[in-house]
Amino acid sequence: MPYLNPVPIREVHDRWIAPHREPIVAGLVALRDLAEEELPLRVGVSFGEVLTREGDFYGPVVNLAARITKLAPPNGLLTTMEATRTLTDPDRFTINSLGAIATRGLTQPVELATLVS
Repeated sequence: MPYLNPVPIREVHDRWIAPHREPIVAGLVALRDLAEEELPLRVGVSFGEVLTREGDFYGPVVNLAARITKLAPPNGLLTTMEATRTLTDPDRFTINSLGAIATRGLTQPVELATLVS
């Protein structure tokens, strides 16, 4: 897996916001590269239009990613099924749907998935 350099743009408490053109792959790279750390890393990925203002990121996509991150397993990645459709080479991964999950702040459940490379 090539290193895609997901650069944290903003730190919020113990979380980073790191927009990327291939967010799932970038999240998997971060998990691999930080596997030696003592604290478990949780990665949540959503996809869509992100609002920006003065170097900060806002909007439903950012909020959803934050909520997904809280649900992700330690040293694991949780993503929306919508985001899996952005993979340029989906055959490299096993995508396991978890079904639609109700998430605070949203009126409709969101279909989530885990990935294994």
